[in-house]
Amino acid sequence: MKFAERLKFLIDDSDKKILEIAIELGIPQQMLYSYKSGKTTAQFCHFILLADYFKCSVDYLVGRTGLDAEAGEKKTVYKECPPFSKRLKELFGLYKTTESRIYKIVQISRSRFHGWLSGKNEPSLPNLIKLAEYFDCTLDYLVGREK
Repeated sequence: MKFAERLKFLIDDSDKKILEIAIELGIPQQMLYSYKSGKTTAQFCHFILLADYFKCSVDYLVGRTGLDAEAGEKKTVYKECPPFSKRLKELFGLYKTTESRIYKIVQISRSRFHGWLSGKNEPSLPNLIKLAEYFDCTLDYLVGREK
């Protein structure tokens, strides 16, 4: 799993202990160990925290892009993410699409999609990737971290 591999690399490269990182981010240490070992995939909000902490793109963190971020050469300044529900609504207008078109093409249930729109739920990584592919954009653009 690319996410676990990348996270392990970033943690090891930081010269910090996992407990220190967990405390700084407010993520339980055991959860961070689970992410690093590949036992679980990070929650949406944790992807953003981790990418911000390590100053890399979410796309790099989950294995969708290559070495530029790993080498520390990418100096992109990322914006603070708006709530995903707000960002998703913005994308409707930007891409001139509809809710029904998205959940049919992306093959996401209507109830799950409306959970995202209402802000009750956040998408999983596989669903974020499906949405990024639908909109033909990076994950960072999808969540509002980059222009």
